[in-house]
Amino acid sequence: MKTNRLPSLIALKAFEAVARVGSMKDAANELYVTPGAISQLIKKLEDELDVKLFERRNRDLELTSEGKILSEGTCEAFNILSQTVHAIPSILSQKTVVITCEASLATNWLAPRLNALFSLVPDSNIEILVHHNSSELQQQRFDIAISNWELKSSKFTAQCIGDETFSVYGSPDYIDSHRVTECSKELNTTLLNVCFDNQCKLPTWRDWYSDIGSEFQLRHRQATFGDQVDQALMAARCGAGLLLAPNAVMENDVERGLVKRLSNRNINSNRHYWLIEQCTSDATTSCIKNALVKEVKQSLALVERSNATIENQNVIQLRSDPTAYTTLA
Repeated sequence: MKTNRLPSLIALKAFEAVARVGSMKDAANELYVTPGAISQLIKKLEDELDVKLFERRNRDLELTSEGKILSEGTCEAFNILSQTVHAIPSILSQKTVVITCEASLATNWLAPRLNALFSLVPDSNIEILVHHNSSELQQQRFDIAISNWELKSSKFTAQCIGDETFSVYGSPDYIDSHRVTECSKELNTTLLNVCFDNQCKLPTWRDWYSDIGSEFQLRHRQATFGDQVDQALMAARCGAGLLLAPNAVMENDVERGLVKRLSNRNINSNRHYWLIEQCTSDATTSCIKNALVKEVKQSLALVERSNATIENQNVIQLRSDPTAYTTLA
């Protein structure tokens, strides 16, 4: 065979069947043709490849060395083809649930919960999209959205499942080494900034200082990450400074001990978490939706419980060593 063109697939299938069952008659019965047709296909294949594939010993067939090589390849190839063909109906019947949310929420809150969601709908797929504003949300095709923007449309239902709040976070080592409880008047404290969309009017460090009754100083050392929340979060994990961030986004890192909250103080962003779904959702989508609603509410409840925990820890610490921490108001 001097070209890269494959031989006839019919001839290859005939050869694979004969090599597997060891008889042209049995192969003919399997393929619903005559033994003569099988013999002609094998002869055509041998001529095309210019090799001998079988040694004929009376009525027995024995593969040649070339035949053994081809048999291994055709057997594997037709097995893969058979598995693929039989898998198509089940693949097409699988439901794919498309979930969209803000990028940092997708990375730091939704992704850690994927295994739990798959355990609820093991025969389904999940596709995650991200959106950065209401316009992108409106343009996306999705089954479920967790968003800070309420989507008003006759095709969707929107359920408010909680308020978005911000707090200050840093790595445990950074917070302990700087010995602060809320926000430092010391100029060696680095403030990590994320420039959110101005239309959102989200809390800033100036708002934080105002909330604790202090004045924001431009002389504070600052690191700004544009609108890249995940980059700022990585900096906070690595001990580069303090980050004012949404509590829901930080929950997984707090549980893993990568960061901790500086105090029990929250600032409300005046935004809500909305769970949005298609009006005509199916049972699989509804199952995931109910699980997500429960998870969001549990996350927000954890924030409230951690407030009391942090307050108790601070009281205990101050009782044991009143000079250990400086409350910076």
